[in-house]
Amino acid sequence: TDALFSTGDPSAIDNAFRKATDRLKRSVEPVLIIEDAGDFLDACQNNGASHFVNLINAAVCEGRLQVILETSDKDAAKVLSWHSDLREAYTILDVTEPTGENLTLIVEATAQKLQDFHKVKIDADAVASAVELTQKYRGAGSSAAQPKRSIELLDQAMASYRLAAHKIPPQACILKKK
Repeated sequence: TDALFSTGDPSAIDNAFRKATDRLKRSVEPVLIIEDAGDFLDACQNNGASHFVNLINAAVCEGRLQVILETSDKDAAKVLSWHSDLREAYTILDVTEPTGENLTLIVEATAQKLQDFHKVKIDADAVASAVELTQKYRGAGSSAAQPKRSIELLDQAMASYRLAAHKIPPQACILKKK
């Protein structure tokens, strides 16, 4: 949503949307995932792009596209009231956040990918702390569901660590040691 609507220019927004839908049309079994449907619908309305919803719904109803609309409980009524076809064209699934050992396993698996990307080892205690902190301070920072909150926290910590570690260029470190 942010990338699509970031320019604020209706022509650029429409072009970006058309490019995305053209890519989906070339896919064998296209699936569009809209992570925060409430924000997407608000952005469509605020940027004169309400026709996006009609285009997406038409593609869903015609069987040309599958769409997953993610929304919070508090935004669900707003999302469902946005278009008369939403309740008929979509199946509503209440997905609960993983907790306990399941949450930790998911975050540990993703931590492996973060380690590879950031080239920094993530200790099991760091994973446990990220899970504990994002469970305890749920409202602070990200409003996303678990495991995304824990993963975002680890990713931000790794990015901050890498930035701090590279403040002094490697050559300067070598010269400093001499």
